[in-house]
Amino acid sequence: MLLALAGLAAFGVLGVLYWTQRFRPFVLTVSLDGKVSDVSIDEVPLVVRIGPTMDCDCVAPELQAPFSLVVKRRTVHVEVPAQWQLIRGERDVMPRSHDGQTARYDLEMGNVVKLVTAGAEHWLTVDKRLQQTETDEDDTSNSESPLDLLGIR
Repeated sequence: MLLALAGLAAFGVLGVLYWTQRFRPFVLTVSLDGKVSDVSIDEVPLVVRIGPTMDCDCVAPELQAPFSLVVKRRTVHVEVPAQWQLIRGERDVMPRSHDGQTARYDLEMGNVVKLVTAGAEHWLTVDKRLQQTETDEDDTSNSESPLDLLGIR
């Protein structure tokens, strides 16, 4: 009996851990110099390419070269050419890793960073929100109440 209760408790704890740690699809909102792009993230890890060409996920014609956002389960990193710098506030940010060609920086959701390229400065903000699972038919917030239909307010 005691063994059965211990097994049930362990199963309950594992269920709670799964529920709190499971992946939920979200929308990544990328703002580069005021131009906002939404990217749906249905699975991770995922690489989102931002750059001047049409093969990028977010087109930014003002960039000289593409860079990438690496989206993981709980974090987002930015990978830029090694010559570029990332500035948060008034300080240069040290790259998390550097391989000679690419520098990788950690990003904090919702914070504005300055991306300094060879010829320009760009403002980058990355944020996320959960994807809406409801359909427009389920949304009753815009529907009129019976009193509104009768002209009574």
